[in-house]
Amino acid sequence: MANVGLTLAFLLFAGWWIFVGYMDKIRREENPVYAARLFKDLLPVEQVLATRKWHAKNAEPWDCTYAIARLKGKLPVEPPTRPWQNDLGWQYEFGGNWQMTPAPPLGESTRDAVQFCSKYWPAELTAELQSAFY
Repeated sequence: MANVGLTLAFLLFAGWWIFVGYMDKIRREENPVYAARLFKDLLPVEQVLATRKWHAKNAEPWDCTYAIARLKGKLPVEPPTRPWQNDLGWQYEFGGNWQMTPAPPLGESTRDAVQFCSKYWPAELTAELQSAFY
């Protein structure tokens, strides 16, 4: 009977780890370094301002992944790109669809990512981004 109890406890723990614990571990490890890895070898980063690779636990289906950094030094004339298929994985695709700022007005079916995701950032960062984009 003890073996059955131990087996059930192990299966319960394994299920928890697969569906909850492992993703929490990945979030803790990868979210803080996402921006640094994304911009590495592409742009000179002075300071990472906000970064998150994985959505928050129990977040809305459409939630925020972001890498916001203050750049330094001489920037390239043409923005760099990294293709979808690269050594780091699809989450590290960068550029390719560049637009000038301020951005044109959004259509009715377009979500405003700055407004939607700003709940995760300090108010000063939100204000700085809004003044740069709009």
